[in-house]
Amino acid sequence: METSTNTILVENTAKAENAHFGIVVDSIGTTGVGLVQALKKISPLSENKIAALLFQTPSMLFSGLPEQAAKEINGLLLSTGLESRVVHKDEPFEPGDSGHEVALVINDFEHIQDIAKEIIAITGLGIDEIRQLLCKSPTVMLGKISQNTALVIQQRFKAFNVAVDISKPDSALFDVFKGTCSAYEQGIIEQMLNGLGVEWNKAANYNVASLLCGGISRPIADKLWQQTSRTSLPIKIVNRDFERFDLRLDQAPDTPEMMAYLAESTGMPEKIAQKVVRQLPIILHKNIRFDRVDEEIGKLNQLGAVSSAHLLVFQSFSLKIQAIKDLEGTLEVLKVVGGIDKGLASQSILEKQQLDGPFTSPQVRWLQHELKRIGTITSRILR
Repeated sequence: METSTNTILVENTAKAENAHFGIVVDSIGTTGVGLVQALKKISPLSENKIAALLFQTPSMLFSGLPEQAAKEINGLLLSTGLESRVVHKDEPFEPGDSGHEVALVINDFEHIQDIAKEIIAITGLGIDEIRQLLCKSPTVMLGKISQNTALVIQQRFKAFNVAVDISKPDSALFDVFKGTCSAYEQGIIEQMLNGLGVEWNKAANYNVASLLCGGISRPIADKLWQQTSRTSLPIKIVNRDFERFDLRLDQAPDTPEMMAYLAESTGMPEKIAQKVVRQLPIILHKNIRFDRVDEEIGKLNQLGAVSSAHLLVFQSFSLKIQAIKDLEGTLEVLKVVGGIDKGLASQSILEKQQLDGPFTSPQVRWLQHELKRIGTITSRILR
């Protein structure tokens, strides 16, 4: 964008007799936070306010402009990839909200470089921040955005086989998961839930990870988070919209109905399906949403099968090293993606042929992808 002409146009709008026009941004389109710096040169607003207007569309970016000036500025905005339009001051306008969040679900790390570039284009994050973001579970990328922006982000990541989960946290439901803990820790957690008037699963075993209570509101979830965030209690409070699960088939009858279900739900040939039911347990569906888990478990129950859902946010992994072609390249990947000192990684590989992590689900999948590219074969071990 050329800023000198635009600056004069904006500064002189208050003096113009026909300054009855504005510019509405309908979508960030193909642009992102990088546009803020350019807009700051022609707008009296702060960078934070400009960013909010871009990400909380529809929004009135400029107002009080003469028609010709509005058209010229809008033309420049359109050329950056922004989706905007000129409106008269009397034209109805419904501003966007700021109540949505988005989380990435990466299904294919083959496009990881393109994914990182897209995140940078939208958010302006640095490389280290991108690495930390991509290793989080769930991978929440951006908050305080409008539904418009969330849907645009969803579309922009489709080309890279990335699903984008959208949530409105203020009206979302939250689930509380408890990890393995001592009886003493379990007692503290139960006291907290009782104090908040939350009904909890009294059959929950403190020796295993389990759902302690489900479907609580945002205010209750916030209060519980405030009480637990500074403790070491093994508890996670997860927005249900961002929950992802691996669905494991533990037992299954060898029946035509079961074979038909496996073929239809996974696309596997019937011959493979017949082998699957003899080699259980097996992960049947990976990285699926809460609502689909409930649906698939219901179907499996009707077929006489036994299945279990495993929340990804609670999973952590170690990495077993099976074969290495390039040790230095392997150590570099472990440093960049795994955040492991090269010396410590080398020692662990030589002594145990294993890296204990703990690695999150997206992080271990990313590691395995990068290591495979340089000829290092690995297997992940659930901790």
